[in-house]
Amino acid sequence: MKKCAACKTPVSQWEYPPRNSTQQACSPRCALELARIASEKKRKADERNHRRRQREAKLAIETLSEACKKAQPDINRYVRERDFGKGCISCDSDRIDDAGHLFPIGRKYMCNRLRFYTRQIHGQCKQCNVYTGGGNRAGYEAGIIERYGQEYLDELYAYKALADQGKLERLTKEEVREMAAEHRRMTRELKGARDE
Repeated sequence: MKKCAACKTPVSQWEYPPRNSTQQACSPRCALELARIASEKKRKADERNHRRRQREAKLAIETLSEACKKAQPDINRYVRERDFGKGCISCDSDRIDDAGHLFPIGRKYMCNRLRFYTRQIHGQCKQCNVYTGGGNRAGYEAGIIERYGQEYLDELYAYKALADQGKLERLTKEEVREMAAEHRRMTRELKGARDE
């Protein structure tokens, strides 16, 4: 049975009988309410489209450096989640406050694949990552050898040598965005598995 689209009153109880089969409101008051609802829906759709166009415009002018800065927190969250419960790689602390890089990421590696190479990023306590000069490099290397072995550390140094020689393929903005999205997905999976 057809009802008023605004107040849901059945056709048999309408204040004014319908003039045609497409009439949706039982009274002028309900017709005004339907017009207000339609106007509100259109306004919200226009706002969504405007925000989408703004996002697309921002992405179009975003630099590689900006994309890398945006992606780093997603990579760091993944590393902290991956290393949850393992403790700091550089010392015997059980805390993981940061995701520390074995090789410091200065201006030279700001937009380099080495920055996002998660094999060289591990959970660290804030003391080792921030306050100990150079991220407690000696402790970091010792932790890697203890956790993964000398061969793993040698592979990391070989990868860094490729970065230093400029032999790693150059990153693109799209790649960085995909990397960030992939690491967000992996973080959700790790959290889901841990919460079960």
